[in-house]
This record gives sequence, C-alpha cells and structure tokens, in this order.
Amino acid sequence: MTTDNAFAGKIGPLEVRVRHTVAPDGNDSAQSSVFCPFRGASVSVKKCALCEHFGGLVSEPSGTTLLCHRRLPAPPSDGAEHACDPRETQVSEIMKSAECVRSDTGLEAAAKRLLELGVSGLPVVDAKGHLEGILSSTDIVRHHRVMADSPWDTFRNVQEVRVSEVMTRHPYAIPETASIADAAALMASGNIHRLPVVSSTGEVVAIVSPLDILAWLAL
Repeated sequence: MTTDNAFAGKIGPLEVRVRHTVAPDGNDSAQSSVFCPFRGASVSVKKCALCEHFGGLVSEPSGTTLLCHRRLPAPPSDGAEHACDPRETQVSEIMKSAECVRSDTGLEAAAKRLLELGVSGLPVVDAKGHLEGILSSTDIVRHHRVMADSPWDTFRNVQEVRVSEVMTRHPYAIPETASIADAAALMASGNIHRLPVVSSTGEVVAIVSPLDILAWLAL
C-alpha cells in the first residue's frame, strides 16, 4: 500500500489506533484516531473523514489504515539520518492502541479486564479520555490487604469500590511528539512496561512498550 504511486509525495496510509475503555457499566467504548503528520497531533478518524484529503479506510489482518492524499511537507536535508535516530524519531511512529479503564468503573470489572488482557496495569481515564492514573495488579492486591486488615471495610461490598479509590495517581506519561529516546529513558528510569502516550490536552491516544522500541530498532 505504501508503494502505491497514488501516494507518491503524499502522507499516504496512516495507522489507526484505538483507545478501548472499560466503562462503569462494564461495557467497552472505543475512540479511533490517527497521528496526522501535517497537524503534528492525533486526530479522530471521524474528524479525518470530513477532510477533503480523506481517502477511506483499509482493514487488513495486521490492522486498519486511513488513506490520506494530503501532500507531505519537504523533508529536511538530513532526513535520512533522522529516520534511524531514536533522538529524532517521534514516539508516534511506534505507539500502539491502548486499553484503558474509566476512573468511575467498579474495581471488580477492572480487575477482570486486567486478567483477560494478561497485563500488569491499565491507564485510568475520565469520561473524556484524559489520563487520571494507573491501575496495576499491585494496587488491587494492596487494596485487598487493607480491607482484610480493617474491620470497617469488611462490611463494604467490593462491587461498590471504584477504580479512583485504588489507582496510583500522577502516573508517568509521555507526549506523542516526544522522541523514542525520551520514551526509552523514562521507561528505564521508572521501571515502566506500559507507558501511556498523551495528546497536548492530556488525552490518552496510545501506549508504548519496550517491545515496541525493540521492534523499531530491529527494522
């Protein structure tokens, strides 16, 4: 698809990323977006569909791409070197779709999703997708230990506990325009395995992991 002459000198296919969020009712909501090189930010697929340069969506086993016919700005003279430099390549090039949970979702439903996904933690967002915290398996275990040690909490139904009461606040996150090198340094210093990627307004648009960086380096 990327070698199609129709996209020569144009933005071409863009990877569609989806933020799946566990809502308070236990159901999922989904927000699809693409990182637009022209705007330098993630844009919802719905907004892209209204653009005159929109060329449609292509679904393949590897994922969904959005076709864009907008012309690319002229690359810098040393662009070939920057393409392989983690200090000059944005994390938007490697970030993936994110699984999240609403802060007002019940802890039981959130714990079930952690088990289903087989991950150690989920970004916690508000109703608009803004990052509020991280819910990890450690947070859940710590909460249950506190409940077991407190005679007052034993009378409280576990289904009444909200994610916001258990999550870790002020989590690590990185802007989508930051470099891959910055992401690697932050994950190494904070011992982070799943780093939320946020827009300029604090909305979670994707996730990046050490495996994403290794896969990029192997190309």
